[in-house]
Amino acid sequence: MVRLNKFVELYRYNTLITFGEPVPTAGEDGVSRDEFQEAFKVYGAPYTVKFHEDIANTGPNAVERLIFAVREIGKVRYNMLAVVDGVQYVVNQVTTTNDPTDPRDYDLVQLLRGNGVEQTYRLPG
Repeated sequence: MVRLNKFVELYRYNTLITFGEPVPTAGEDGVSRDEFQEAFKVYGAPYTVKFHEDIANTGPNAVERLIFAVREIGKVRYNMLAVVDGVQYVVNQVTTTNDPTDPRDYDLVQLLRGNGVEQTYRLPG
């Protein structure tokens, strides 16, 4: 992802994002399922990156991508889970800052939600 601005204004950090990890838990039926375990919360700024999009019939492979600027430098990792407004996403891409000593810098985080009803598919890796 490309950085369009050197810094993002503070008033734009208005979306609460809860980051966490999947933790396997055994249900009453004895089947192990992953549950979301919160690690930390952070306010993010919605970020827009304009790029060419392929026009195709996405059908059942439709995905939703959100990009946020977050000021928690280095905390967010690839393949973490994130909850925004009650909807669960997976971190698809993290672009770290070039200068972690600059207090105005930010990381760009791309969140991905796969197809299915309220399901987030984990990425390989």
